[in-house]
Amino acid sequence: MTAKTRSRALIALGVVAAIAALLFHYKQRDSYRCQICFATKSVFQWRMGGWGAPSIPLTPGWERLTETRFQRDFLSTNHVHTWIFAQGSPYYFFGTTWGGCAIGAGRHVSELCQMYETSPAFRSFLAHELRDGSLTKSNFIALASIQRTGESAPLQKDADALMEKFYSQKIGN
Repeated sequence: MTAKTRSRALIALGVVAAIAALLFHYKQRDSYRCQICFATKSVFQWRMGGWGAPSIPLTPGWERLTETRFQRDFLSTNHVHTWIFAQGSPYYFFGTTWGGCAIGAGRHVSELCQMYETSPAFRSFLAHELRDGSLTKSNFIALASIQRTGESAPLQKDADALMEKFYSQKIGN
């Protein structure tokens, strides 16, 4: 092989590698949810190859944590998270185009926690319940953190009763 042929082969190989890097890279995002406080953790990493197939990491992974109001208001700062996989997705074309997902059991949030996160009226109702002693902080934590299973949790009746009390109080006003 002559020097000129070798040079052309290296250039062709470089062009193929550059095109492969442009077309076959993706940003992997795996999301997890704490089953106690419902905070989320997303882990990102640039990879080359196919999602769901062997791939090569191009960068170290990095994380982004998102706290919940429930976590800030009810749990201690040294709370130890119980992470469960919620969703994984590839993002193609420089991380701009979603490419599907894998879904896990950790994506669920309790109804009480959803209400606490989204409803100022529910937070006000809950503050009143805590002030007058109808509900304790530890009991609300237990009710809001009920694990989702196929069976009815023993505390589910109490959680349902609290929601019913909130809705009936709202209707009564």
